[in-house]
Amino acid sequence: HTAKTVLHIPSKKIYQIPLGIENIIFLPKKEAQQNLAIMPSKKIIIGCIANHYKTKGLNTLIESYATSTNLQKNTQLYLIGDGPEQQTINALIKKNKQEKNIILCGKKTHAAQLLKAFDLCVIPSHKEGLPYALLEILQAKIPVIATKVGGIPSLITHKKTGLLCEPQNNTSLKTALEWAITHTQDMTQYAKHAQQVGMQYSLTTMIKKTTTLYKKLLNNNHS
Repeated sequence: HTAKTVLHIPSKKIYQIPLGIENIIFLPKKEAQQNLAIMPSKKIIIGCIANHYKTKGLNTLIESYATSTNLQKNTQLYLIGDGPEQQTINALIKKNKQEKNIILCGKKTHAAQLLKAFDLCVIPSHKEGLPYALLEILQAKIPVIATKVGGIPSLITHKKTGLLCEPQNNTSLKTALEWAITHTQDMTQYAKHAQQVGMQYSLTTMIKKTTTLYKKLLNNNHS
């Protein structure tokens, strides 16, 4: 878009190659949950992997969760990551008396390998590009709720490959979370469809498309 509107490059000269990520070796669910000290229960386990910056929207996630009796009764929320907002986030959890329901896991090396621990993932960002975390979630085939920011809507189609909600909007996120935990079969189907979309963003696909482009350019130069 920038290339066309700002640099005025013709569309026929623009070749888009999606970001690619490596195949992740996910830990089995039981092992991943043990790693995060998640005790066996009937509760739905919601996860969010994010650095603790204001733009990541963790305050919106915590406040949305804290206003829902349904979420508190039927789920637990695990936050993986750290950062400059960690004290603020911890204080917000205590202020809303959610210490038993919202668990801070701290920073985890190779956090994406733990994704199978979760029944549902959330990306509540106020601002994003195309988050790696989302690509990792799609690869893990975990149902996802994400905000309509940056490149997220190019991957998540509402009620087809996940749920979209408004950024910095407690009500919108709370509604999405409550819908997700009462429509688990639908969310599982969305995750299957999302995994197919995510396959376009594999490292193998990126390398293949990049190689094809270079070959095309070389052939054009020699012709």
